[in-house]
Amino acid sequence: MKVGIFLVALVPLGYIAWKFFNNKLGANPIRELEIETGLWTLRFLAITLSITPIRKAFNWNWLVKYRRQIRIGAGVATAVALAAGYAIATRQPPEG
Repeated sequence: MKVGIFLVALVPLGYIAWKFFNNKLGANPIRELEIETGLWTLRFLAITLSITPIRKAFNWNWLVKYRRQIRIGAGVATAVALAAGYAIATRQPPEG
């Protein structure tokens, strides 16, 4: 189950990569890339933070086992967002 959660956490990264390589990011792809990665980071963070209240409200103690995997997904999304931001900030204009 934990591997499945990790693979599901990678789906947004695959979706963003698909949009990037198929030119589906719109007129301003850099801005869209920043927005997409940032939104997925916030979504994973919200899911991670909502586990404890849900667990307490419904007495679903089994959720605790999967919280770490979801946090790893949030970390991956954060790393991708930071890497994209760094790559965009340090890019050199094309010569010619």
